[in-house]
Amino acid sequence: MSWQQECYADVNDGNQGPPATLEECEWYWGKISREDVTQKLKDTPDGAFLVRDASRVPGEYTLTLRKGGVNKRIRILHNAGRYGFSEPLTFTSVMELVDNYRQHSLAHYNPKLDVRLLYAVSRFMQKDDDDEEGNEDLLQKLTKTNEELDETSRQYNKLSTEFTTASANAQQFRLKLNGISQIVEILLEQIKLSEQVQAQQHDRSDKLKLNQNCTLIKTKVSQLRQTSLEFKTRLEKATHDSKLLDRQMNNVKPEIMRLERAQKQLMMFLNQKGLTNEEVHTRLAQQRELSRKSNEGSGNYDDRSEKAHSVFEDLYLSRNEVEKIRQEAQQQARPQHVAGKHGKPHEDKTTWFVGGIGRQEAAAMLQGKRDGTFLVRSRTAKQGETHTHTIDIFFKSMKHIKIFRERSGYGFSHPFNFPTLQELVLHYSEETLKEHNPNLPTTLAYPVHAPY
Repeated sequence: MSWQQECYADVNDGNQGPPATLEECEWYWGKISREDVTQKLKDTPDGAFLVRDASRVPGEYTLTLRKGGVNKRIRILHNAGRYGFSEPLTFTSVMELVDNYRQHSLAHYNPKLDVRLLYAVSRFMQKDDDDEEGNEDLLQKLTKTNEELDETSRQYNKLSTEFTTASANAQQFRLKLNGISQIVEILLEQIKLSEQVQAQQHDRSDKLKLNQNCTLIKTKVSQLRQTSLEFKTRLEKATHDSKLLDRQMNNVKPEIMRLERAQKQLMMFLNQKGLTNEEVHTRLAQQRELSRKSNEGSGNYDDRSEKAHSVFEDLYLSRNEVEKIRQEAQQQARPQHVAGKHGKPHEDKTTWFVGGIGRQEAAAMLQGKRDGTFLVRSRTAKQGETHTHTIDIFFKSMKHIKIFRERSGYGFSHPFNFPTLQELVLHYSEETLKEHNPNLPTTLAYPVHAPY
């Protein structure tokens, strides 16, 4: 069976959701021999992998990974419902373990294995030596994958634009409510002072003027409170909309990642069949031209397909291109943070950024602080790693959140769409962290060095 055939399940299974069980995972082969594994990984690139049942210990598994042109076998341990390569076992399932090392290098486990699980050797495609897919079939699948990825990315960008608009509206309502609250407080002080002066005033005419002025101020306070109620209602709606859109964006992310993975695999298959990136580009351009002429002749031509393909002219770098385009769209839609606009200490990076200190020192700084107090520290990432910073936050106990940095920006998970750490901190000073960690129903409320 060819490497191309074995991996095609990831490309063709577009209508399937994420696997719910281990048996549904394309990379899980169950009880197969070491010899079979060797054959299936033959001539595969670094990062190709599969998982099988361990031959000696029931309930355990073996991950076989291609690195340096040879197969590396790693035992997956299992104890008390937890999985991992070594103690302590931290993953709740084999699927969670594989998903983690698809995003992060195995150098965390073994410095000599500086590679991620990039290419799943899929068991879903059965052997059929007489039905090897030709270049034209692969090119058609690549064309379809590009179109689906472009459409899904447009859907994500639309949601992202709506999300940033709703978030900006919510922030504006918060600012307005804060301003009204301050004005009402000042007016109430004026009412109190006016009533004190009235009590001491003996001239009937002056006393009447003071009473009229006090009545006007009270009317203004009543109007402001009514306006405040209206803004609170609108704030609740904007907050609800932003949370709903955020969930919808998170639902689209896995499909974008699946299509990007499929796109990369198809490009690799075509390279293995002898086509260079330039040749693939030329062949796709020819296909598009034939399709355009055919559709024009039938009166069904739609230039959206042409526009979709223009995004992916360099298919080898298509993932980077998609990320760049998505980042540009989000940057245009995102409200810019202006110094002093939020009126928060978070705007001063020195109130929460503490440099490259260790976890113990960070814990000591947060000891005894109120829930929601946080700091951000940097770390030296190893080659291939994207985990560059960590948020330490006290909420009932010490908790830690990894910050990753990709070309598109910073974030906790894909997409990494905050251009700076400060934008990430400002965003989560308003939005709860619960979406990323159910045990953290709080915002980044109090910078550790802020004068609270």
